[in-house]
Amino acid sequence: ESYEFNLEQGLAIVGSPETVIKKLQEGQAKIGYDIFCTNHDIGKMPSDMVNNSIQLFGKEVIPAFEGTLGSGTAKVA
Repeated sequence: ESYEFNLEQGLAIVGSPETVIKKLQEGQAKIGYDIFCTNHDIGKMPSDMVNNSIQLFGKEVIPAFEGTLGSGTAKVA
């Protein structure tokens, strides 16, 4: 599906690391999930954007959930 479709349907969380953290925390509080399954290649994104997204997620988003995911440790898989 297209990038626009994913956004319109609420199937994608996009934004700055701070925005992504906030949205994930809201979902975590509301639903109680403790696992994130991510897809950084949405709607035929250029590879440099995909790589940047993965880097930012690992460097800035995952550390915000240390101790709150899965076995108690946030990890990059």
